[in-house]
Amino acid sequence: MAIVKGEGYKGPLTFDLSDVKDDIVDLPPGAMARLRHERDGYEKVEHELAVSMPTVGVTAGIAQEPYTRILDKTARIARIRAHRQAMEKAVEVLLESEAKYTHEREDDLSALVDSIRSVAHRSGDATFKAAFEETLRYAAQTALKAVKTRLKNAAIGTDEDPQESDTTAPKATTTTAPATVSTSPAVPTTGSGSH
Repeated sequence: MAIVKGEGYKGPLTFDLSDVKDDIVDLPPGAMARLRHERDGYEKVEHELAVSMPTVGVTAGIAQEPYTRILDKTARIARIRAHRQAMEKAVEVLLESEAKYTHEREDDLSALVDSIRSVAHRSGDATFKAAFEETLRYAAQTALKAVKTRLKNAAIGTDEDPQESDTTAPKATTTTAPATVSTSPAVPTTGSGSH
């Protein structure tokens, strides 16, 4: 029985998305695959635009509308990311907690099934197991899967290699060169292509 320990969750327990209720959207399935993504170095771009657009950009007559929209989208993204990061951690601990308690429940169920089988064996009552039929069937799944895996592996192990069983194929002849012994230290070679 494996014992898994963990620390208590210290993050937020409630989430309020009211400040992004007008920003968040529910896209149709598959839509994310067609969207462009932020690339490395955007922070430098953001800093550069903040310095250059109000000065050089205005003087040179560069369109301000796209930059205004960029600032708006950047603010929306920042708000959404703050919520997402906090919620991702909460989802992470929920998944881990679910897995931990499922694991422990399976251990407890195994102990219970052992007791059921022991009582059934001692009592000799054939009808006793019927009261726990589904429980015993559920517990037996792991053992049945292990047996199937062993049988499958055994079957694969008995398969004969077609190349080894082909007696009509000509056998290649090899010549073994006499071994030589060098007393000089080995010198590593480069560019051999093997690491």
